[in-house]
Amino acid sequence: MSYFQTLKDSITCKEAAEHYGLKVNAVGMARCPFHSDHTPSLKLSQGFHCFGCGIQGDVITFVSKLFGISAGEAVQKLASDFHVHIHLRGPPVDSVPDSEHELELWVCFAKEILHRYYDRLVLWKQFLCPTVPEAPWHPLFVEALQNQATIRELIHILEFGSKQEHQEIYEYYRKMVISIDRKTRTLEYSRNLSKTES
Repeated sequence: MSYFQTLKDSITCKEAAEHYGLKVNAVGMARCPFHSDHTPSLKLSQGFHCFGCGIQGDVITFVSKLFGISAGEAVQKLASDFHVHIHLRGPPVDSVPDSEHELELWVCFAKEILHRYYDRLVLWKQFLCPTVPEAPWHPLFVEALQNQATIRELIHILEFGSKQEHQEIYEYYRKMVISIDRKTRTLEYSRNLSKTES
């Protein structure tokens, strides 16, 4: 199941509208926030449709337009606000995203994962650097030396690249991003466990 579908199955447009401050009456109608609406003309259920201005869509479109953010950012906001955990797992690694929105969402998650990993690489390179020439190199220090430049370049492309470049990153580096996500989560879990036991 796709990220978008997971969220749309978990949260109705009516629930999101009420959560974000719209007053929804007993029959699921509210004043439309997208035009000057004096009487409730916005119908809210699983999706939404305004009988006044004609705007319609699903819960992701609703939140995207309500806050003036991208679809990917809307998914992240909904997932955070409603505590819906979304995994990067889904389609096979060599598959193409279901839609442009799917790719946009993946880019948002990939940037977050790679930024987190890059910060770790910087710390590993700084604090695990051998202090004397004959000292053995820590595996994480080696990993930082090998990966820092590549990760920095990938982040730059995801931040400033074209949709075509994003698609290429998805196709060629998706498996690596998932692996990095699992690695950093495992390291975080281990660190938290050590704090609990100490």
